[in-house]
Amino acid sequence: MIKEKIGIENKFQLEFKLGYPIKRTNKKTKYEIDMFLFIPYTLNINKSNYDSTNFYKDVYTYLRYKTPRFKLKELIDDKKSPLAFLLNKTSDLHLKMFCNSFRTALKQTRKKNPKETISNINKITEIFRNKILNEKIKETYYTDEFMSLLIEFNCFKIFEKTKDKKFLDQIDKEIEYRKKQGYKTIAENPEYFIYKRNILKKHHFKVLYLTHKKEREGKFFIHMSSSISAGLAMVFATAIGLYAQYKYDTFTTPFFITLVVAYMIKDQIKEFLKSHLKRKLFKKFYDSKIKIYDSTNVILGNLWENFSIDNQKKIPDEIKEIREKNQTIEIENDYNHETIIHYKKKIELFPRLGRKEYRKYKLNTLNDITRINFKSLLKNMDDPYKKLYVRDKTGFKKIKASKVYYINVIIRYFDGINYKYSRNRVILNSEGIKKIVKIET
Repeated sequence: MIKEKIGIENKFQLEFKLGYPIKRTNKKTKYEIDMFLFIPYTLNINKSNYDSTNFYKDVYTYLRYKTPRFKLKELIDDKKSPLAFLLNKTSDLHLKMFCNSFRTALKQTRKKNPKETISNINKITEIFRNKILNEKIKETYYTDEFMSLLIEFNCFKIFEKTKDKKFLDQIDKEIEYRKKQGYKTIAENPEYFIYKRNILKKHHFKVLYLTHKKEREGKFFIHMSSSISAGLAMVFATAIGLYAQYKYDTFTTPFFITLVVAYMIKDQIKEFLKSHLKRKLFKKFYDSKIKIYDSTNVILGNLWENFSIDNQKKIPDEIKEIREKNQTIEIENDYNHETIIHYKKKIELFPRLGRKEYRKYKLNTLNDITRINFKSLLKNMDDPYKKLYVRDKTGFKKIKASKVYYINVIIRYFDGINYKYSRNRVILNSEGIKKIVKIET
């Protein structure tokens, strides 16, 4: 089933990370996502001032493979680990895959089992620096430097939690190693250090990221609707012209007036038909179709997306039920007085395609990461804090309380067999997002 993770990216953005399982035995794997955002009506978001163009300016989506999961010990011992592949052949793909798996393994270890971290780190760095680091292959030095930065960062995080000084010793060891190698340290130039670290991060991450090409769906039919409208309007004008020619003498006033009126009505018919046909076609097609490619430009699948502002009648009954559950106040944000944004996605994956070299890594999940910016909602909010009077021994005191708004986000997932639902309450004020609360469905 689709895995979901929702978090705050920054004070204005939410990040929705959805993991689609790639079923290698199927020719095609299909998923559908329906996201409903229930927005308080007082924020003045409606069809007249917020359309698909506004929405897609607030939405950013990127796609990537989920990082192959290994424990630090598995990277050393497993014969099919990224480190084993790298020992067999030093290539750009293997270097980046190893570094990504190493990063994930460090993150897992610091959270669950930090005790064995030091010995495993030293074993891995010894293997890499003695057997893989090569003066003739500069890419190995990029990986070596990024590994050292990852070790330092994770050791700081573990020390912060455990206060075990051996992690400080490991940090000192990495700092000395980077000086010896000529790599920059934080103390030398913090600004450059952050820039270099981000460059190294992007360099290694790009092996997992997928490119995509976005285009308007049904573009041919929408263009054809203009031609059909013009053709039908011309049929009307020609018919009137022939009738006028039959009814009146040529170059007479009635003949001239009839042709002018026919021409005027023809333009109105053309615009009406064009608008009507486009409106009907828009309902049949998604807003856009996105073709998904790997780094070698092999197509891996398609993604369709669509935006609409729906009224209550168009909302599925099960979504209404979920919205009505677990309200903080019985009359809180009745959905009749909310703007309901519906963001729909359809995903089609071709699991058997892609680079052969990628397949050995068992990349079995495609991550769809969507960030939604709520900044456009803040402009109509009240001041972030309100004064309250509270009774005390001296009479009363004034306190400040945050004036918050709730946006309920309900997502329906469909994997071709089963439906799954989730609900989150986004709490925000005019300064930005304060927190997210998971609500039982």
